[in-house]
Amino acid sequence: MNGPCTAGFPVFLLPGYWPTAVLALNDMVATGCMASARRHGMLLPEDLSVIGCDNLFCAPYTVPALTSFDMHQQELGRQAVELLLSGENRKEAVQWELVERDSCARVKEN
Repeated sequence: MNGPCTAGFPVFLLPGYWPTAVLALNDMVATGCMASARRHGMLLPEDLSVIGCDNLFCAPYTVPALTSFDMHQQELGRQAVELLLSGENRKEAVQWELVERDSCARVKEN
C-alpha cells in the first residue's frame, strides 16, 4: 500500500530514532502508519502506539483496534450551523473523547 496514508511514515525510521507513538491527523493516516510499521517489522502496540483523530466507523475493526479521538462531528456540525445562523461572534468549546482500544500501550520505563 502506497499513497498519502503511508508516504510519511518511513521518515520516522531514521537510524537511531525510533518513536514510541504516533498521533495521526486522522484515522485513515493512522491506519496507513500501522500498515507501514508492520511492513517494517514493528509490533503494535509493543513497539509503536498509534492514535487517530475522528473515530471513523472502521477504527474498531483495524488490527489492532485503533485508539482514536472522537470529535463528535455531528454535534460539532450542529453547533457550527447554530452559531452561523445566530450571527453571534463567540467561541465554542469542542467536546472530544478518547476512545481507548488496542493500538496503544503504556510507556515503558527504562
